[in-house]
Amino acid sequence: MDPDQEVRALRERLQEAEQALALTRHSLECASDGVFWLDSSGRYVYAQRGCHPSDRLAHEELLSMRAYELVPGGTPELWSSRWAEVKRRGAMVYETTLQAKDGRIIPVEITATYVRSGAEEYLFGFVRDITARKQAEESLRVSEARFRSLFDNVPVGMVQTDPVGRAELANPTALQLLGCGSLAELRAGRCPISSPIRENANF
Repeated sequence: MDPDQEVRALRERLQEAEQALALTRHSLECASDGVFWLDSSGRYVYAQRGCHPSDRLAHEELLSMRAYELVPGGTPELWSSRWAEVKRRGAMVYETTLQAKDGRIIPVEITATYVRSGAEEYLFGFVRDITARKQAEESLRVSEARFRSLFDNVPVGMVQTDPVGRAELANPTALQLLGCGSLAELRAGRCPISSPIRENANF
């Protein structure tokens, strides 16, 4: 291959590498979850635009910060502990909170992976806003508490069974009617008063 051909081949390979890099960067910028790279001090080496759940935090401002500065109560010591844990485990998923510039506290899920490149160490991560998930979990908790309160205090004996008739739940009124001291006694058949239990029966 003559020198001109070698130069053209190198230019073509360089162009292909630049296109692949541009495609990778575009994929990261368009990811639905925030993407970031941190060094061992917690400094942002790379952060996808819009990485922080609050769009009020400018991209340039984010790149000038340490990760622990976004966490309410975050300190360099807590960051060092988290870094050491991710490094030891290789990868982990955990929940934390971030503080938006306007003061809002945002629950997030972090997927973090330890990466070593030569002598350099990094934490590669994804951040996901889980506000909607937390709200759904709280709604479910409130609903379950409301059901439990009604179940426990209704003046009617109620027993919930599985498909073969084993008691799964029994309210205090039902246990009292059957002379049982606990659900365990009902399940073991040690109640003074025996009564056939129909599936999801009330009595």
